[in-house]
Amino acid sequence: MKTRLSQTHSYSLTVCGIMSTFLYGCLAWASHNPIDFITLLSILFPAAIVTFSYWLYSFHSNTQPLKSHIIFWAIIFRFIGVIGAPILEDDYFRYLWDGYMLVEYGSPYGIPPSAFFDADNLSDELSDVLDGVNHPDIATIYGPVCQLIFGLAYLLSPAQVWLLQAFSAVFDIAVIILLAKITSPRNLLLYAWCPLLIKEFAFTAHTDIFAIFFVVAAYYAMLQERWRYMGVLLAFALASKIFALLALPFLLLRNRKSWLPFISCLILLYLPFIKDIINTNHGLTAMANGWVFNAPLYYLAYAMTPISEWYLKGILASVLAIFTAYRLYFWHRTKLSTSIHLHWIYAVFLLVLPVVNPWYLVWVLAFATIKPYACLWVSSVAILLSYAIGLNLEDSNIEAYQQPNWALILESSLILTAGIFDVYYRRKQQIPNTE
Repeated sequence: MKTRLSQTHSYSLTVCGIMSTFLYGCLAWASHNPIDFITLLSILFPAAIVTFSYWLYSFHSNTQPLKSHIIFWAIIFRFIGVIGAPILEDDYFRYLWDGYMLVEYGSPYGIPPSAFFDADNLSDELSDVLDGVNHPDIATIYGPVCQLIFGLAYLLSPAQVWLLQAFSAVFDIAVIILLAKITSPRNLLLYAWCPLLIKEFAFTAHTDIFAIFFVVAAYYAMLQERWRYMGVLLAFALASKIFALLALPFLLLRNRKSWLPFISCLILLYLPFIKDIINTNHGLTAMANGWVFNAPLYYLAYAMTPISEWYLKGILASVLAIFTAYRLYFWHRTKLSTSIHLHWIYAVFLLVLPVVNPWYLVWVLAFATIKPYACLWVSSVAILLSYAIGLNLEDSNIEAYQQPNWALILESSLILTAGIFDVYYRRKQQIPNTE
């Protein structure tokens, strides 16, 4: 009976894998032409239904799929993404430009792309890259580790995005392999087959996957009590993206052996660029000063109160600090490795952040595989509605990067409804059956 049940689930997983492969193949084909928001949603939403349906099927039958099968299909999906083209995004132009700046000038931090608008020594490919860079008057926001990867891509294949896509896909697969050692196969499926992550990294080559790989690797090193390795990995994570800062106290405080490797490695990573970083107007400053996108709490506060922007940011930052301190206090009392709950730390972080791009959600989802919640995984689908902006809808009534009210309301409603279900389900699980 067990063999028959195992074979049934193997066939079901194969059918789901074939269906998803077809959908991602359609997306890869469509990506080489101008693609709109509706096309994106009409492909990724069914892919999410396939993934969630199999997870529910496996959950209710109380069985686990084979990790090797999950990873096999995950690799297929990401390979398809690499042969596709970036979708509804132009950030990759900055990555390509930074790689050129690092290799040819030694640093991408010293001068904004707009300074090269009149340059006559650029190849046609680099000129096209420069034309595509958004906010060219602002210096780069990407950390040293990302810059080293951009530089390597430039050396191997200048001004070609496919190699960046391949690097992102490889790091994403590495995250899947690490998560396979930490969580159950059924929960691994949620991350490995998540349409949002395949779109954002294999197709579009966003850089958060580099940082999240190092954070997950550090988490795994912590579980193995390999403290020095953990310190080095956290240094690489922080030098990839500043979001890693939130994970530091929960990991570094585990053991002092990790402190010296962390500090030493971080200094070595930043040292070649520190002068340029200090002497330039860093892109993170500009982002913090005025950008607001896909942030329902900000929009709601602006609509209901005459509160100033910086006062509101201070309040929400305080909420994050209080929540993080509470989680840190709770962790310190229990000293249990599974009590960190980094998925909730990053969920609250994104909730109070003034800019919530879809690929930021990987910081939540990577750790949401350990103990899944409906609201976190529903958000991986709902956040696709943030691509409903004036630029992608070709709506002259709203600005290029402005979301229509219906998209914000629908996105928030889906996540809130799933959150209510989580609360109801968890409470039901705690109530003993007296019948």
